[in-house]
Amino acid sequence: MQAHDLEHDIDPIRVARLVNQLQPREMCFLRHSFTSEAATSVLHFALKQSSAVFITVTEGELTEYQDAINELAVRGLAGICVMSKTSPEKYANRFIESHVDSGDLRIIELHSKAKALFGEKLEIVFEFSVEKDMRILGATIDRLHKAGVPWIHFRLTAEPTVDEIKKMRDLFEFLRMRECFYLNVYFDLSSEFRHSWQIKTMNTFSGLTDVHIDLSNKCTHSCVFCGLYSPVARQLSAEKAGGKLDKYMTDLMRMEASAEKTLGILQSLPCDVQSLQFGGIGDPLMHPQAVDFMVLARERGFKVEVLSNMEYLEPADIEKLTKLGGKTGTEIRFIANISGGTYEQYKLTRPLQTEKAYEKVSRNVRLQKKKKKENNGVGAHVTLMYVINKLNIDGIAGIADLAIDLEVDDIWFKPMELHGDYTWKVMPDPKSDAAKVATNLRTAVEVLDKRKIKIFDRESCEQIIRESRF
Repeated sequence: MQAHDLEHDIDPIRVARLVNQLQPREMCFLRHSFTSEAATSVLHFALKQSSAVFITVTEGELTEYQDAINELAVRGLAGICVMSKTSPEKYANRFIESHVDSGDLRIIELHSKAKALFGEKLEIVFEFSVEKDMRILGATIDRLHKAGVPWIHFRLTAEPTVDEIKKMRDLFEFLRMRECFYLNVYFDLSSEFRHSWQIKTMNTFSGLTDVHIDLSNKCTHSCVFCGLYSPVARQLSAEKAGGKLDKYMTDLMRMEASAEKTLGILQSLPCDVQSLQFGGIGDPLMHPQAVDFMVLARERGFKVEVLSNMEYLEPADIEKLTKLGGKTGTEIRFIANISGGTYEQYKLTRPLQTEKAYEKVSRNVRLQKKKKKENNGVGAHVTLMYVINKLNIDGIAGIADLAIDLEVDDIWFKPMELHGDYTWKVMPDPKSDAAKVATNLRTAVEVLDKRKIKIFDRESCEQIIRESRF
């Protein structure tokens, strides 16, 4: 999501550079000025980049610039945000008598007028400010939402005061009582104070920043630290069930998110979501539409993170995803769980995997870095993950060589966590293994630092080295 104030802060070159990074369906909210050629030029550029561009208009501009707005609609403008204000003083007596269930009728009529002017070409939403009397505003928003307005925008000028926080919390409670559960309420998308308002007012009508979706429990790997697919987990589970995996385990292994439901979630997420992580008990890339979901998430402007063993991507998938990357380097991020610097080390943590599987994993990581270079730095960010367990402690130092060879962006030394009842056997011992882990980590870090490869969560890594415990 991008938001720019073209009314008061128009640096065409700076804004155009940012707009150039817009994804095909990424929300772009512009405070437009119809009298500024520079603002109009930036707006036209944004319309070429995204199909989800909104501009603000005053009530007067609805009619004054009707032709210009219609022209923008032809160019692909998604909608207009009408800046408005209720008039509670007109409804004081009615509030006492009937709880003002009707809201501000003038604004309801204004919405009808806008729909009549622009038909189905544009989505009509509204922008308000925190008002002296919020009683009419709540009923007005309720009426607008029931008339089809999908989201409301609040303009901000400063940090919220105690009085403003109380008013907004009361407003949100009113909207919940009116069952406006599909309404999104955004605080000023171009304001530095937005996150402070989100948190302090407990805005549950948007406010999501990070979303995790479990796509698939399916996997062909045999990671010893996995509570579902490790050989020990499968063996002990089968022994408990009389010699074969019970129905609970086999059903769990087959589970994956339905395509329809996942698409619905991706399309309905608030526009101010920042990142989306795909995971699962298995590998998310086992889902047949995983790449399509990632493409849609990037088209909406979300950063995408994928937890994967990296075997299931094909060159065509990597080519497609590279084009949807970004120059900041983290728009698409793969956390590649390899946990072995050589095939021999790899097989210790994945006893059923062949050397061919290891070679494909390495090829996929290497190909992503190659495509990123060919695409002038636009592409996927790759974090090499090394899950430290009892079987691969001796390979910690060696993983640095693989990280250098594959030219990964960073490496994550992640102490193993207990998953299920069966993985405790490969958990490193906090007492007997700690010193060896710390020594090998120190060696790996020294090598990586010399080659300027970053360490993800470096603070935790240094704590293990410093204190010889984890």
